[in-house]
Amino acid sequence: MSGSAADDLAQQQTLNGETPVSIATEHTVGTNGGPDTETQLDVQMMAQVAENVDLWYWHEDNWLYSFAVHFLNSTKIPDVLSISWGWSEFQQCQSGLGACPNITSSQYVHRVNMEYVKMGLRGVSVMVASGDAGAPGRTNEGCDEASGVSPVFPGSSPYITSVGATYVVPSQSSSLNVWETPLCQQYGCVNGTKELPTNFAVTGWTTGGGFGAFGETRPTWQDAVVKGYLSSGAKMAANFSRNGRGYPDVATVGHNCPVVMGGSLGAVDGTSCSSPVFAGLVALLNDHQVTLGKAKLGFVNPVLYKMWADDPSIFTDITEGNNWCTEMQCCDPSLGFEATKGWDPVSGLGTPNYGRMVEWLDAHT
Repeated sequence: MSGSAADDLAQQQTLNGETPVSIATEHTVGTNGGPDTETQLDVQMMAQVAENVDLWYWHEDNWLYSFAVHFLNSTKIPDVLSISWGWSEFQQCQSGLGACPNITSSQYVHRVNMEYVKMGLRGVSVMVASGDAGAPGRTNEGCDEASGVSPVFPGSSPYITSVGATYVVPSQSSSLNVWETPLCQQYGCVNGTKELPTNFAVTGWTTGGGFGAFGETRPTWQDAVVKGYLSSGAKMAANFSRNGRGYPDVATVGHNCPVVMGGSLGAVDGTSCSSPVFAGLVALLNDHQVTLGKAKLGFVNPVLYKMWADDPSIFTDITEGNNWCTEMQCCDPSLGFEATKGWDPVSGLGTPNYGRMVEWLDAHT
């Protein structure tokens, strides 16, 4: 990590009242091209959520399969991984992202999915952003009904934890929370208890979600909740893969995330914030488990859905909102999905309650 990026990380941690930690040289993999907003966001959000976390920086020049192969061929790897990149399942090979000679995007998705299965078998928890352009995706920002919805990969993979985004609705009450960190004292922090999915009409962009399109079997751990959504009567896209993997799995805040860049504090948006926030939370859960002599969580989705089945209050259910908008406009409801009670392809199971997660792990692991 370059000097300026390390300084930015230390400044952000100090603003949050944390003891600054940096990325060790041996945990920097690939070419360090210098600080950029995306990287700063990922690293700083994980550090903010999980104080004293052992941070890694991993740079790969090529697309998803290349990274996965290099990651799995490494002897030492992190326990938790956050990926903020993604693109339409339908254009994995046609957009110049991947080196896909003589194969289709469908074949590429299936092959990369097998690499994510291997990561799970190695005990790695993989978090991925669900996308920032709603159900239509960045390949249909113009709301073309013929183009329909477009699942974003790897956020739509059955073998990762897909993370959507919410924002905190500001409250006029001054008695809800009294934030004491230097950041909140100097710059102010949002005060409120209600969360809604990010949407173009409010935040200028829309949390992604939908259903995988390329025939990956829907995981058994989410089958019941997805079927519940499909029969809920909520508004849904006109055409989508009803048998596909539903995503996201969960959601966390993704609006006005505080990031220091070049010594200046700014607000950054995106599921690119939500994914590292949830990754930091999983790192804390792993630490809790290890402290008690228990196994780390690894591929965490079966645990998340079992938590919800046993006690839905472990997640704050987001029952309002939709994702038929993009980053440019709002489309017809036939190009997206409506939130409802329980799991939905807007905010998944909802936003996590860390304390109740710990209580569940103590009782069931």
